[in-house]
Amino acid sequence: YEIPVFIDEKKDLSQNIFIQYVLSILAIFSKSWSQEAVFASLKTGFYPLESEEIFNLENYCIKWGIKGKKWYEKDWDFGEESEKKEYWNTLRRKIVEPLIAFKSELNRAKTVREITVKLYEFLKENEIEKKLNEKIFQIHQQGQIELANEYVASMHILVQVLDNMVALLGEEQV
Repeated sequence: YEIPVFIDEKKDLSQNIFIQYVLSILAIFSKSWSQEAVFASLKTGFYPLESEEIFNLENYCIKWGIKGKKWYEKDWDFGEESEKKEYWNTLRRKIVEPLIAFKSELNRAKTVREITVKLYEFLKENEIEKKLNEKIFQIHQQGQIELANEYVASMHILVQVLDNMVALLGEEQV
């Protein structure tokens, strides 16, 4: 009878790439830069790296056992020609430098309000909303309107959760 149907169902927000990105950054810090946490974060697509670079970097890190402090203590110097070493270190810096700066800011934050503001500022400085909007546009162009709407909602939900955290626990020391 061509009656339009709308099925309202709840979806797991943790499957959303934007939410995965935010959670994976926190996992990098809580899991001491484990390979799993770093590459889960990279594969969300919010870093200035191409997919091919991420996959090559993952193989390189597995080959040389790069995890933990090896990510950020010093430049990598693992058995490659100097040209290749510079390539790997350039990729490493693109990942590590913003995260180390963010971690430093988080270490100075003492209250829920301060931590929440630091997270929001980090997302803003790294133009995550712009990158998310680009992904939404691409998905929309592919005809995946429902998924595009989920991505739009995820940004609003995260901001709302952060606002609620500040409203409820703003000056709470953590």
